[in-house]
Amino acid sequence: MPNVLDKPTAELTYAPVPHRKISRRIRWLCTIGLSLLCIEIAAVTHYHQIVTAIRRWQVYRLQSKCEQWTASPDQVVYDDRPTTPAYSNNRKPSAMQSEILGLKCQPWTDFVAATKSIDSTNIAPADPMHHIAATDNVVFLHKLRNPIGEERLVCITMGGYRAQPILLVYIIQPATRTTAAKLRRMQYITIREESAAGTFQLFAGQPDPINHSHFTISYSINGQPGKMDCCLFDDDLFFFSTDHGSVNGSEGWLTWMPMDN
Repeated sequence: MPNVLDKPTAELTYAPVPHRKISRRIRWLCTIGLSLLCIEIAAVTHYHQIVTAIRRWQVYRLQSKCEQWTASPDQVVYDDRPTTPAYSNNRKPSAMQSEILGLKCQPWTDFVAATKSIDSTNIAPADPMHHIAATDNVVFLHKLRNPIGEERLVCITMGGYRAQPILLVYIIQPATRTTAAKLRRMQYITIREESAAGTFQLFAGQPDPINHSHFTISYSINGQPGKMDCCLFDDDLFFFSTDHGSVNGSEGWLTWMPMDN
């Protein structure tokens, strides 16, 4: 009698189970979806911080351009010679007739706008940085360093008040990648020309390549050259001396009479 156990056993083959492959695909899609959901939640939660970080990076980049900005020393930024024929009879023109040329400085305009966009979300509107005007009438713009080594971004712009040209001096503590720029001090210099007849021109300021707390602004009175010798001190005070005229007033608002003998 044949032994059943001696017969070869047929191998059993099983059909692949498709649900395992589908299951891995589903798990993969679920993982990606969950990761994207977490990223979206984090972005919504930290939206303010992300936007602020991007804006601060923009400010830092624009600030670097401002710190290195200079103009030609013979660039006229103010000329009191009028463009009207009325000056031909030797009448002294008013400052409103004078030509405030200024210098177009896009990095400064963009820097001020970007700084205010950060302040509007992080700092109260009373912050001094909100008082800075993004004007094109730039006379001087560069990075300085006071005698104790603190870096400052100094910008001087030109405006007018009651028919008198005015220099506005902004002394700014530079922004970093994590902190906003701060306006340390703002000073005014009124230029009064009515003390004597004559013509007056002002040229773009130039940084001192050796003394980083010092810069000069050249001018011309009746064709005679002169210089404003400007210096930044430890307490962020700005002072200057000139070759012509007299300077008086307080440290916050100075008056320069360049044609005063």
